[in-house]
Amino acid sequence: MNSDTIRCLKYLILIIVFMILYYYFFIYRQKKKIKLQPVKPAAVCLTISLGISLQIGFSRILDIILEITDKTENYSDILSPMMSMTPMMILYLCFLAPLAEEFMFRGLFFGFLKRQLPVIFADMIQAAFFGVYHGNIYQGIYSFIIGMIFGMMNIEYDSLLPSIAAHMTVNITGLFLMEPLIRILDPVLYNILACICLLYSAFISIRVFRSFLCQGSICRYQP
Repeated sequence: MNSDTIRCLKYLILIIVFMILYYYFFIYRQKKKIKLQPVKPAAVCLTISLGISLQIGFSRILDIILEITDKTENYSDILSPMMSMTPMMILYLCFLAPLAEEFMFRGLFFGFLKRQLPVIFADMIQAAFFGVYHGNIYQGIYSFIIGMIFGMMNIEYDSLLPSIAAHMTVNITGLFLMEPLIRILDPVLYNILACICLLYSAFISIRVFRSFLCQGSICRYQP
């Protein structure tokens, strides 16, 4: 087996383990019932559009930072092993990694932290570890911000599904959409699009955060 296949198998095992642990600690032990609710089209559109906007907006900010610090080549070297576009790598980046990371950080880690700490601090801590987990300062900074947003989504919807869907959308957009966008769009249009995406992401994030405040969730989590 090649390295991509081994990576996928490792993450598949991790997903199974994390799902079992999540079920045991946060559903079985709390005697929660699993409710199958109809998926609202508006929520799906919001989640997907947020994921796309986060990727486009933060990618442009990262590009600017790399250009200013003259680290573009270093970052390309970091990403190159993950851009092989083999079927196994696509499976890993678009589906397995988001699933494993959401169950680990927003499921288990955030789940335990928000029982012990004010939720805003729990959210910041899990997001900080999510940033560190990515292993480099470039991805770490925006992973921290995205991790914060995903944590607030977890509280807002009382479910991991929205953050899993948004995380998958971020990765799919980065893998398949960013290069064609940069190639097709004029630099000015691309910058305008990135600004619109950042404003939209900020609007949605503030909306979720306001709901966070209205529920009193910022102080203590109420399951």
